[in-house]
Amino acid sequence: MNMLFQCKQLKPLGEQVCKELWKKSTIIEIESSTYIWTKGQDVNSIYVLLEGAVYFSEIDKEGTETVFYPQYPVNVFGESEVFLSLSNYNNYARSISKSKIAVLDKALFIHQLELNPAYSRWWLTEMTQRVQFIKKLRMATIQNSPEDRVIQALIEAYQHSRSGEEVCEFAYTQDIFANLLGLSRRVVNRVLNDLESRGYLNLEYGKVVIKESIFELRKR
Repeated sequence: MNMLFQCKQLKPLGEQVCKELWKKSTIIEIESSTYIWTKGQDVNSIYVLLEGAVYFSEIDKEGTETVFYPQYPVNVFGESEVFLSLSNYNNYARSISKSKIAVLDKALFIHQLELNPAYSRWWLTEMTQRVQFIKKLRMATIQNSPEDRVIQALIEAYQHSRSGEEVCEFAYTQDIFANLLGLSRRVVNRVLNDLESRGYLNLEYGKVVIKESIFELRKR
């Protein structure tokens, strides 16, 4: 199955090109809390998240981790370092849950950009949208109440899900979710339990099953 053609960032290349890239990709399956890359590691690949969830972070000298943002299927990640021509990663990428990832040599990706100028321009728009998404998450940690921060994050997770169904399974750990939103685990658990009691989600081991009704709580 050519799963790369389901990826928003690769679909503009066309089904045949995606099929060829799929043949040349390496598929890896990793457990939760596994590093995809670490700071200082050589940049040799781009990645397509097929299943699961990953996040990106920075770790200071004291070992405190700051989470930037999560990534959901089916999406490319690790492309920023390629566009910036970085030789080494300046952050960390780690799985939130058990994940399946297609790994592509960065040279193949660069070749497609060189062959298709329109595709390169498309990426400029895509990266701008990603930056706006990250800014929106960060602004939420400053301006919104704890409940609103959690609700907004759940809505973003639902919107980035590829399921198109009435529920979305959002894999998470309490520490990551709390870190991402600038909240304590206790506060996150309180809000999630309240939302579950009101019928907007179900809490299961290692994940939140978000219902479409969560959109009723979107701030206007």
